[in-house]
Amino acid sequence: MESYTQDELRQLRELTMQSYTHYLNLLNDTLMIANLQEGDRLALKLCFQETEEELKLIDSYIEKAKTDSSG
Repeated sequence: MESYTQDELRQLRELTMQSYTHYLNLLNDTLMIANLQEGDRLALKLCFQETEEELKLIDSYIEKAKTDSSG
């Protein structure tokens, strides 16, 4: 990600945020969650957590790019 431009990082963040929101909506669908097997619930939670971590990483690169370009 270090070679990405600020615009590319913002685009990546937007796409990752769409995935994050999708997983969050699924996790908040209590009826759907109740009908999943335990392994599927765990996989969904892990996907959500991974996406959350990716957002944090992308945000750190965005902040670094802002700092690098301003100073």
